Amino acid sequence: MATIKEHQQVLLELLTEFDRVCKKHDIPYMLFAGSALGAVRHQGFIPWDDDIDIVMMRDEYEKFPEACRKYLDHDKFVLQTIDSDPLASNGWMKLHDKNTAFISGARRQGAMEGINVDIFPVDNAPDSDFILKLRSKIVDKMNFIYQYRFLHHSKKASLKMRIFQKLISFLPPWNEQKFKKAYDRYIQRYNKRKTKRVVYFSNAKYMLKVVPRSCFDHVIEMQFENVFFPAPSNWEKVLEIRYGADYMTPPPESQRITQHGAKIIDLKHSWLDFVNDYEQ
Repeated sequence: MATIKEHQQVLLELLTEFDRVCKKHDIPYMLFAGSALGAVRHQGFIPWDDDIDIVMMRDEYEKFPEACRKYLDHDKFVLQTIDSDPLASNGWMKLHDKNTAFISGARRQGAMEGINVDIFPVDNAPDSDFILKLRSKIVDKMNFIYQYRFLHHSKKASLKMRIFQKLISFLPPWNEQKFKKAYDRYIQRYNKRKTKRVVYFSNAKYMLKVVPRSCFDHVIEMQFENVFFPAPSNWEKVLEIRYGADYMTPPPESQRITQHGAKIIDLKHSWLDFVNDYEQ
């Protein structure tokens, strides 16, 4: 098992390659969430963080796969989308180091699981507080249904949970890929309107991802592990919404843990070497 420092070094290589491809194709992006917090509070990774969060406005996000086809180092890296990997449990893009393994605790046989960075699209959010809260509940429930309908199936599940999963299996759309695409269409519903708020894609906690559009008016360069990468100009507001006013105060020692619960982190072997080693 690799150390967190070794893991973070691979993540930094991924971020550097991502940055190179974006510059070649003239695609703007920003560090966000935990990565922006790490840049502000630690001038790099949060010491116990095991991922990198990146956001792009939706129009730029849609251009990135083509940029990868043209400029990505395909010997080492691969872009995962809901179209390229139907087994992906995430609805957003990830850039993977194809020669590494980051095997999660809730894996799916055949799913791409290299060390990776998360790439989220930014979409318009409604200006009405009432509609925003209603939409938040719908999105969070859609994510909950997706998780327990398609992903979390186990022989060890309680009878109550197995009955619940059976009941929600009758909800349309019945195909997982169609479900993910329907969700993607739903979060883009306000993109043809000019709104004062935007939201970055996630699999839960919608309201914590809603920020004023003005947060993205300008991009600044932030130091991240002795390199400078773009970040939102109004990063204070972004971090306060996501983490609270005391975001500069690290959590207690007991909470300084990685978030993704990887069972295997291997820097020398591809995730493909572990493709048949899974549990249900």
